[in-house]
Amino acid sequence: MKYEETFKKYLDRLLNINIEKHNDPYNHYDFSFDERHIIEYKGVYYALNETDNTATSNKGTKIKSVMIGNDKIKYYLKMKKNNEELRFYLFYGFYEVNKETQKISKIIYKYIEITNILNEIIESYDVIDWYNKEHYLIPIKDLSGIKENIMN
Repeated sequence: MKYEETFKKYLDRLLNINIEKHNDPYNHYDFSFDERHIIEYKGVYYALNETDNTATSNKGTKIKSVMIGNDKIKYYLKMKKNNEELRFYLFYGFYEVNKETQKISKIIYKYIEITNILNEIIESYDVIDWYNKEHYLIPIKDLSGIKENIMN
């Protein structure tokens, strides 16, 4: 919850938008803005290396992709069918942890708008089973830095 609040404040400060947190456990997304922008937010304890598009944990595990659940993609497709104006975003916070203090020393936020690639994700992205649930792998190289006016 603390990191979601940090993310919320970051977007408010950077983009001057106030996203709304959704606490309903049956909701398939974390935040919304302006009733048409749907935001899924994930945080990972991996330091991001933007040069080679990888992220590394303190234990040395490297990843080249982030995940989004199959159920979420299917739900977004259903929502999009009922409202063509909806836009979907997947945001990731990469938390760099200081090895000595074990505290987060840096957070880099990256995102991808998945509105127009929902079917492509299902058809051509790699799949992994994670905690008994199917997830699609989104390459870190496909994520963008947060710039102004991403939610117009």
